[in-house]
Amino acid sequence: QLLAFSRRQVLQPTVLDLNEVVSEIGGPEGLAGRLVGEDITIELELASHPIVTRVDRGQLDQVLMNLVVNARDAMPEGGRIALRTDVATLGEPVLPSAPTRLAPGTYARIVVTDDGSGMDGATRVQALEPFFTTKARGKGTGLGLSTAYGIVTQSGGDIRLTSQLGRGTAVEILLPRTSAEPSVNGRATETRSARGPEASGETILVVEDDDAVRELAAELLRADGYVVRQADSGAVALRLLAALPTPPRLLVTDVVMPRMNGRELAEAARATVPHLRVLFLSGYGHDVVARHGVLEDGMRLLAKPFSAQQLSEAVHETIHAPASNSLASH
Repeated sequence: QLLAFSRRQVLQPTVLDLNEVVSEIGGPEGLAGRLVGEDITIELELASHPIVTRVDRGQLDQVLMNLVVNARDAMPEGGRIALRTDVATLGEPVLPSAPTRLAPGTYARIVVTDDGSGMDGATRVQALEPFFTTKARGKGTGLGLSTAYGIVTQSGGDIRLTSQLGRGTAVEILLPRTSAEPSVNGRATETRSARGPEASGETILVVEDDDAVRELAAELLRADGYVVRQADSGAVALRLLAALPTPPRLLVTDVVMPRMNGRELAEAARATVPHLRVLFLSGYGHDVVARHGVLEDGMRLLAKPFSAQQLSEAVHETIHAPASNSLASH
């Protein structure tokens, strides 16, 4: 959440229809309904046509859930939350010298409205600041709205907040529109043919301390035709590397791991296998990755979370890059 607020989160934007996103979040089987309780009603007001933008789906889900939770907390005795999608048109500022975050034009918009306790003027001014909260100690981090603000502004949009004490709150999310076709459910649909050439049996060593991420990456790579070996730490990876009869063609490793980070592992592994290609994985912002010594040498980096297609393409490109460009930035 801090990375998102400081605009250093690594995002994976996809083209999506906001109607689909809001329907999945706020529909009968959506996560929002499970969070608010039976005394709060969620109503959807969806545009009659697709509202298409390009944004990180997971991060947008987080924005919406933060806003729903804030609305719920403002209505301890129950009430109504409305999620609306439409197109907003922004004109020139009233005063030429007045600051504006967004250029005039049309934007995809989601509005989250509640009829809860609302905010006074002083609270409304500080609402988007990190750690500002009106909740009692232990009842929240004060990062909900500021996290939403960081994600939306990093995606080229803005958040506008209107509220009156005792009359509820409305939060507008504005995002740039696009004419591209949205992917199914906002997530890329992939086939083997779309994911690039199949492997010819190359061996890949996958090192990741998160079991779920490691197992998923290994499963996807095996489906592409690679022989995959796994390790949950740098030490285990080096022992496995020494025991393999044939060295792997590629090392896929997380950057931030306990005791031995990805860069240290890559250096030790390439001391044994000089021509070993390396693909780093990381869910941290680029500044954190750089502190671990990865980006300064232009080594390949794939940001988490990644799709099957992104992993397949990154692995194929790393393995088959020209020798002189094997560590080109990705």
